[in-house]
Amino acid sequence: MSTTWVFIGILAGRELAMTYLLNKKKIKYTYIIIAKDLGKVNIGLMVSVVIAFIIQYLK
Repeated sequence: MSTTWVFIGILAGRELAMTYLLNKKKIKYTYIIIAKDLGKVNIGLMVSVVIAFIIQYLK
């Protein structure tokens, strides 16, 4: 699971660097995109935890 968070961090850093170098005016929009991505990752984490609990309950 930790590699997932590292990968998300690398992608976010890459996105920030590209936006900063290419178009400094859209930096706030990039933060919104990163926040949405982080929210999606958290939803995926919650779903996987729920599935793990359901599997343990059905055993």
